[in-house]
Amino acid sequence: MKTRTLALAAVMLGIAGTATAGDTRTQSFDKAPPYANMQALGQRLMHGLAYRDMAEQAAKDGIDLRKFSIDPREREWLVHVPAEPADNGRYGILVWLPDEDDFELPAGWADVLDEQHLVLVAPLEAGNGDDPIFIRAAAALFGMNGVIGEFPADPARLYVGGQESGAIVAESLALGYGDVFSGALLVGPVSMPGGNFLPVPAPGVIDQVAQRSRFHLFGDDEDQQEAFTAAMSEKVCANAVARTEMDPDDELSGEQLAAGIDSLSGAPRPESLDCVLARQNAARAGIKEVEALVQETDIREAYQRMFDVHIEYGAIVNDRIFQLNDMMKTEFAEDYLRAQEKFQRGGQLSNTQKNEYLEYEGSSSSGGE
Repeated sequence: MKTRTLALAAVMLGIAGTATAGDTRTQSFDKAPPYANMQALGQRLMHGLAYRDMAEQAAKDGIDLRKFSIDPREREWLVHVPAEPADNGRYGILVWLPDEDDFELPAGWADVLDEQHLVLVAPLEAGNGDDPIFIRAAAALFGMNGVIGEFPADPARLYVGGQESGAIVAESLALGYGDVFSGALLVGPVSMPGGNFLPVPAPGVIDQVAQRSRFHLFGDDEDQQEAFTAAMSEKVCANAVARTEMDPDDELSGEQLAAGIDSLSGAPRPESLDCVLARQNAARAGIKEVEALVQETDIREAYQRMFDVHIEYGAIVNDRIFQLNDMMKTEFAEDYLRAQEKFQRGGQLSNTQKNEYLEYEGSSSSGGE
């Protein structure tokens, strides 16, 4: 996976647009980045076995996952561009995911964005109720890519944020695309990394998250915020979580936005790579436990332990998990099917989604990574 250079590659993709410096307006884009096709989104934002289930079903249904789930020519984004870039001649970017379909720039935000030399881009008609990965996350990446094509972007200041349901999507992007985004502003509830809904990033990406990613939580659930802070440290080795108490139903004020943006800057943390190495060693130990259970032909227990390890370590263990899963499925088919009945793996396209994800090929229909 091309991880360290993806943010730099992103800033080189040109996209037509209409926003100008010192302007706030809605606009569409006319191309799509290959790192936001359905294959790339699924590989980065879904648990590996769930994505494989989806990919198999998509192949049976004739769906090409190298295509794109949305057509940017038929959607709109709110874009605010400061009058001037930073001293280095580049703009930072804040991709914002609102909870609702409509979004207007809150009071005080324009001044903060101008002072911070941050372009804001927010997808419209992509709120709570739309598919979080193939609609909302895709729209966020399309919007970022569109802005990058129009304005010189600083790859060290590509941020993502959101409110309520948008915060959960933003959090997923901050981890799965941790080689692109270096920070996240999360207003409202959050998921726990290394859990059922938020996979641990792939090798290479987790290195970037551990060393440079920063998060700022805004909300009133202290227990959840403490659990999130601990999970970020333990599961993805990211020891940089700031917190601000507020009602997550309220709009983020300009002052709070400014404090949040300030908290996303900081020196890299190379010492965090020791934690990543420890996680990789623990993942290998977990895999050995599964292998031992398979060797003992205790397939039901092996299946359960396989899923525990898969959820705990995410993409770190995908390749070996795929091999073990396929081997058990082939060599111990009856026991495998019995074990499988106890689990709900999900991840398949609904009939409604299938109809939405077929046509748009955009600027590239190349594969994921």
